[in-house]
Amino acid sequence: LCHTGGVIGHAWSPDSKTIASCSFDGTIRQWSAETGKLIVTIMAHSQRVTGITWTEDGKTIITSSEDGSVKIWTASSGILVTNLQGHVRPVQSLAFSPDASRVVSSSEDCSLRIWDTSEIKLDVSASKKPIVASRLSADGKFLFNAYRDGKATVHSTASSGTEGLKIVQEIKDYSLAHAADFHSDSQGNGTFVLINGYDAEMVLYDTVRDSPLAHFALSSASVVSSTRFSPQGDLLAVGQWNGNLQVFPIRRMLSELASSKKGRGSSSSSRSNVMGSSSPLCSLRHPNWVNSISFSSDNAKLLSSCHDANVRLWDINRKTTTETFRLNDCALFANFGASRAGSDTNLIVYGGTGSTINIRDTRSSSGSSPTSLSLPKSTRVFDCQANTDENLAVSVSEDRVVRLWDLRSEGQPLSMFHTTGVPRALSFVAPFISVGDSLANFYHLHLEMA
Repeated sequence: LCHTGGVIGHAWSPDSKTIASCSFDGTIRQWSAETGKLIVTIMAHSQRVTGITWTEDGKTIITSSEDGSVKIWTASSGILVTNLQGHVRPVQSLAFSPDASRVVSSSEDCSLRIWDTSEIKLDVSASKKPIVASRLSADGKFLFNAYRDGKATVHSTASSGTEGLKIVQEIKDYSLAHAADFHSDSQGNGTFVLINGYDAEMVLYDTVRDSPLAHFALSSASVVSSTRFSPQGDLLAVGQWNGNLQVFPIRRMLSELASSKKGRGSSSSSRSNVMGSSSPLCSLRHPNWVNSISFSSDNAKLLSSCHDANVRLWDINRKTTTETFRLNDCALFANFGASRAGSDTNLIVYGGTGSTINIRDTRSSSGSSPTSLSLPKSTRVFDCQANTDENLAVSVSEDRVVRLWDLRSEGQPLSMFHTTGVPRALSFVAPFISVGDSLANFYHLHLEMA
């Protein structure tokens, strides 16, 4: 058995089948006690790992380090559940309470801290295929994943097993997609849109019939960079590299298409229907490509982020910009807050290639400064979504970390956990999080926060 640095400690799993070791090299490693083979390596800390222990059920490992942190990991996958920060000097010892609800740590900073670990727990399910998009339904009951291998799946978030979330629908053999979005009813049935971004062709699929409803081509051949259904599924917004941002009455268009086919008495190809020839509800304009789109729950407002470092709030009916928020760098995301009643248009979160997430109350004066959440310097934030009922926000960034934030505080994240690849897709409907990277990871947060 070998680390690349001195071994500081080890701990047996409760069933005596596995040994977990910690080292000067900053890693923790799990070994088979029977064969001596390495099972998993976790890059745990930036400095020496000083302590390691298991919970009594064998599902969780906790570590301490000279970097002052205490971290809790899922033993089977090595995913970081919680990063407990507060010590300012190396942590020298730690222990779980018998029921694993508390952790006690002692440090060279002359403090002994007791941590309540019952606040946040994570159930994780992963699908080991590269994805195009990962989207939760508005009620959080269903998860949609579109993969680059020509398949898509709809999962129920209510049940999971050893193979992950239960698949309630599987859609096969669509062409390679550049982007995707999904809208469902209360049973998970619905429509999803796939974008072949390089020729701006849009394919709308019916998840019940597992077949395309229609093929549309945008009037402008520019690459499609973002797409989003409205909460009710009656509108579809499409943003492109050339700065075009159009909102289409997609439900009405599909109804007209169905009536037209019925009148012709044939099943003629839907490829003859060109979306660009249908008048959009509104056509808006950015100076260059549109990175993200978010609808208000009443379909009256649209929020978009652009490569020109601006976030714009639009009035769909008036077809005008009502507010513009300027960043110092490329604006990669902008989202309305979410609540049980729908989107909370009083709150928006936005950011981009800088290392700051901006949270703004739209009722405040335009000259006021937003609340800021800070990440490590030069870390690009790809997306952040907020739930105002729980006062929580979730962010994904290029350092492969998912962070859970308290909206009431500008301090450190409540929790952080690592992904296997750089996360690009995020969907957050409390208490569920879906993150797309090289995998499609689904997280169920058991929230017992005051």
